[in-house]
Amino acid sequence: MTRFALIPLAFFANACASAEEVQDLVEETTEEVREGTEDIDFSKSASAEHLLETASTEFAKELKTQDCEMVGALAGKVTDPSDIHMTVVDAETTEVMAKLIGSLTLQTNFNGGFYGQDTSLNPFNSMRIAGEWDHEAIEADVYVTQGRLIHEATLFATMTERGDASSILGVVAVCD
Repeated sequence: MTRFALIPLAFFANACASAEEVQDLVEETTEEVREGTEDIDFSKSASAEHLLETASTEFAKELKTQDCEMVGALAGKVTDPSDIHMTVVDAETTEVMAKLIGSLTLQTNFNGGFYGQDTSLNPFNSMRIAGEWDHEAIEADVYVTQGRLIHEATLFATMTERGDASSILGVVAVCD
């Protein structure tokens, strides 16, 4: 019954606005929503804790089977294969460890290389990621430079398509 009541409303809306106006409104609304979710501030502990909890839950099985300990979580957005923005949060302190820019290379339509570099460009305190993606799964080596020490870890992540962009969720882990 409700379905039929909406038909006259649709005709009325269509008569009052051209298709171009409706499309413009949809694009503006989509852009506002995207802008609102694009820059989550992981420096706030609630956001960081939520990211850590979500990543830990999502990759619990992977961590257990690979005998790994989670040391951080990664969240990112892929707007283009050469335009990836990522944030890594420390599991112990819930502070941002690094902000990275990255890219995907394509070997086929379903796999290729995955790279990321710390935006600070400080050679004595930085993070670098290099690995591969296959369909939506990412596995990469993580190199963290602190002074003269280089720490190695592994990234397990997934890419999920979300309209015009894809989101990345992952864990940074130290494996035995």
